[in-house]
Amino acid sequence: LPILKKEPQQEPLDEEKSQKTSTNANEDSQQSAQKEKEDKKKPVFSAGETALFVKGKRVGTLNKTETFALSAVRNRLRLASYSLKKGEETCILTIKQNSPKISLRSKDKLPLTLDVSVTMSAGILDFSKSQPLEEITDIGDVPPSVFPLAEKQLSKEIESVFEKCKRLNCDLFGVRERLIKYEKRHLKKYKDVAFQNTQARVA
Repeated sequence: LPILKKEPQQEPLDEEKSQKTSTNANEDSQQSAQKEKEDKKKPVFSAGETALFVKGKRVGTLNKTETFALSAVRNRLRLASYSLKKGEETCILTIKQNSPKISLRSKDKLPLTLDVSVTMSAGILDFSKSQPLEEITDIGDVPPSVFPLAEKQLSKEIESVFEKCKRLNCDLFGVRERLIKYEKRHLKKYKDVAFQNTQARVA
């Protein structure tokens, strides 16, 4: 036969228990409000920024634009958005995938050359043009210059990030590592001065 269990009946609440419950609820509410207030005071760091460290010490920060440029060279991008603006026109591209290549060319004298190339597959996510309200009907076709403009802009941003890293002596492009791996004949000569005497050529 099935066994039926009866639920115990609730005991009547006395005033002392009721007051304790109310007090605990108020304390929890005050603690939650205090914690929320403290959290607001804490510094908030954007995920779009990159902190630069040298020997455990923070020496600088890459902003959102610089971080994207570095990621295009160092990481594999999937469905990342990239915006560019020219005059009154703004275009947002979707980077479907990228294929970065970096190689170091050394010579018998400085400077060394770091060849950086990035091949991307991209599509247009959004295109807009600033116009008076009465003139907005159709923005027309997307200008064919969008993709060449994006290539030129991203190349400048990558070069800018490289120069910033050089100033801060933060070798995120792996110049020293490539010198050790692929240019051993010049390692002894350039090991300590390679990064600061390297020029980036972005294609």
